[in-house]
Amino acid sequence: MNRIFALACVVLLTSCITDDSVPIEFETNILLANDLGDNLYQTDAIYAFAANDQLDEAHTNIYAIVENDATDIKFYESDTPNINPQNFYRYKLMEIQPSLMIDSKIKKYNHTFLRDEWIIMTYIIEDKIKVSSPIRVNNLFQRTEYLEDISIDQNESGTANFD
Repeated sequence: MNRIFALACVVLLTSCITDDSVPIEFETNILLANDLGDNLYQTDAIYAFAANDQLDEAHTNIYAIVENDATDIKFYESDTPNINPQNFYRYKLMEIQPSLMIDSKIKKYNHTFLRDEWIIMTYIIEDKIKVSSPIRVNNLFQRTEYLEDISIDQNESGTANFD
């Protein structure tokens, strides 16, 4: 009986050893449709767009106007560009962090996309989920073209005219 008790103690002690070197994986199987669920949400409520980085074409910049007090900012990506972009069951949560705040409302996010796809941004404000229109990331076959001869007229406060 003592041997069984001793063996049980050894098994219990050795099975409780943890390996802290195992990285924590980001959960990517969360679908946008499931995250929205029965919550109140507003579509086409975030102004956002994407463009290849001018200095490093491997990176894509996502610019978004984010309201003050917005929380829980998330991005979701499709696995292929050949989808109905309005089908929220085709978007999975992606890991992306803000890289730069241009001013108090405009945020810039930088990400490397390995394929062409669709992305959607969400955030929560006043207990309502705001959802962007689907953003087409077409960085493999049609990169962003930057023009050198653009002028910005900011003579009137609060507005800018681009030529």
